[in-house]
Amino acid sequence: MLKKSFQGRNLGLALIIIGAGCWGLSSPMMEWLFSHQKMSSAALLQFRFMLSGVILLLIAMGRKQNIWKVWTDFRMALSLIIFSVCGIMVLQYAFISTVETGNAVTATLFQFLSPAVVMIVLAFKKRKPPTWIETVLVSLCIIGLFFMVTNGSLAGISLSPKAVGWGLATAVAFAFYTLFPVPLIRRWGGTLVLGWGMLIGGIVFNALPVSGGFYSAVQGMDAISWILMLFIVLFGTCLAFLFYLESLHYLEPAETNTLSVMEPLVTIVVSMLWLAEPLKFFQIMGGLFIVASSVLLSVKPWDKRVRGGERTASEGV
Repeated sequence: MLKKSFQGRNLGLALIIIGAGCWGLSSPMMEWLFSHQKMSSAALLQFRFMLSGVILLLIAMGRKQNIWKVWTDFRMALSLIIFSVCGIMVLQYAFISTVETGNAVTATLFQFLSPAVVMIVLAFKKRKPPTWIETVLVSLCIIGLFFMVTNGSLAGISLSPKAVGWGLATAVAFAFYTLFPVPLIRRWGGTLVLGWGMLIGGIVFNALPVSGGFYSAVQGMDAISWILMLFIVLFGTCLAFLFYLESLHYLEPAETNTLSVMEPLVTIVVSMLWLAEPLKFFQIMGGLFIVASSVLLSVKPWDKRVRGGERTASEGV
C-alpha cells in the first residue's frame, strides 16, 4: 500500500531521482575507467558482481531476512540460477561491453529500447497484437535507433558494428531481466533476489575464460580509479536499486518509470561535460525518440489499469 502523505511523496520523488541519477553517473565512470585505466569490461564486472552481491545479501540479513530460504524450493532455486546467468550476468556484460566498444550514452539509450522488446514479447505471449499507439511508439524507437547509429545518413555510420551488436544484446537482455524474475521477486523480495543474482552471476562469470585479468588490471590503480569503482558498486548498483524499490512505497510504478528518464539525461550531460563527447543533431533526436517512446510504453497513459496504479508484469522489478 502506498504511503501517500505529502512528505512521503516528496521522499519518493527524491529517492527515484537520486537513484536514477546514480545509475546515470555510473556509466560515464565506467567509460573513464576503460579509456584512462585501460581496464577491461570483464575485470570491472568481476569486482561489481561479487561486491554488490555480498553487500545486498548483508542488507537483507540486516532486515532480518533468511537469505538461505531461496534454496528450499527446487523449481524457484533453478529459476534464480537461470535469472542470475541469463539475466544479470548477460545483461551486465552486454551493457558494459557497449560502454567499452561505444560510449556511456550509447549503452544507456540502447537499454531504453527494452520496453519495446518487452511489448513485442508480451504481444506474442498473449497472442494479442499491439495497439496502434504501441505500434507507433515502437516505430519511433526504431527510427530513434537509426538516427543514433547513423546520425541520419547511411554514408556515415557513427557506431561500430560491435557496439551496435552489444547494444541490441543489452536491450534484449534487459527485457529478459524485467520479465523473468517477477515470480521470484514477489516471493522473496528484490533485495534478496538481486543479491543472490549478483553473487551467482559473479561466481559463474569468474569460471569463464573471458573473465581473466582482474588482479593485473587493478595493479597500479590510482586513488581516483578506486573511488570510481567503489561508486559504481555502492551507489550506481546497490544504493540506486534500493532507492528504486523504496520509492515504490510512495509513488505509483508509472511515476517511477517516468522519472527514470533522469538516468539518460544525467549520462548525456556528464558525458558531454566530463568526457567531452559531443552529440550530433540526429543522434540527439534519436535519443529523444527512444527515451520518450520507452517512457510512454512503460507508463501507458491510455491504459486505465496502469493509470490507476495496477502493476503490470514488468513493473516494480
